[in-house]
Amino acid sequence: MCLWHRSELLLRMGLGSEIDYGIFNREIEVRWRIFSQL
Repeated sequence: MCLWHRSELLLRMGLGSEIDYGIFNREIEVRWRIFSQL
């Protein structure tokens, strides 16, 4: 679910560069870890 949803979000937002993808990736991972600990 997470990987597919992440890819769809990237496509819809139009983030194509690796730099944007890397930042987006880290942001989601951090939020996911915090959410998992709740």
